Amino acid sequence: MMFVWGLILIISGLLLLFTGYKLYRSSIILLGFITGLICGIAIAASFTAIVWALTIAAIVGGIAGAVLFKFLDFAAFLVLGGIIGAMLGQMLFPLIGTLPQWLVVSAFVIIFAILAVLLKRPAIIATTSLIGAAFLVLGTVQLITGTDAIAAIKTGNISTTYAIIILVTAFIGALAQIASKRKSIQKEKRQ
Repeated sequence: MMFVWGLILIISGLLLLFTGYKLYRSSIILLGFITGLICGIAIAASFTAIVWALTIAAIVGGIAGAVLFKFLDFAAFLVLGGIIGAMLGQMLFPLIGTLPQWLVVSAFVIIFAILAVLLKRPAIIATTSLIGAAFLVLGTVQLITGTDAIAAIKTGNISTTYAIIILVTAFIGALAQIASKRKSIQKEKRQ
């Protein structure tokens, strides 16, 4: 099963890393549904462990998230910025280390949520590049070592080496997305 998840991470990582901006626009409703679904389950799980109640909460949360993201771009960018901030906070925490982890991650979430709202296109490129790079690197590690690489991110026990590789890969992916966008703009001007 680790092999299958490793392959899924690598494929989805490559897609996000190099075509994330194009995918974002076409998948905003799906992103909202997934975000709402996770929030619905998290909220319901704090009250009950009954499966049918969690399922209903997931569906209602998913629909609410899809509608919210479709009609309120602001909410989508707050969440996107929060995601990138949380990932960077988790990865950079070992380098900062002197402050409590929750404080470092929270500060990154708030800062990047605000930046995402102010800088929409760069926020999309940065988020999709970072998530894509993380999926690609962690999927590769999972295939090579046979360990659950995602657990390292969840617990904040990611090695500094992996964090640096993810950041460098994300930078390369962001440059590729920017170059791709410029080429499509130039192509449109010629026609």
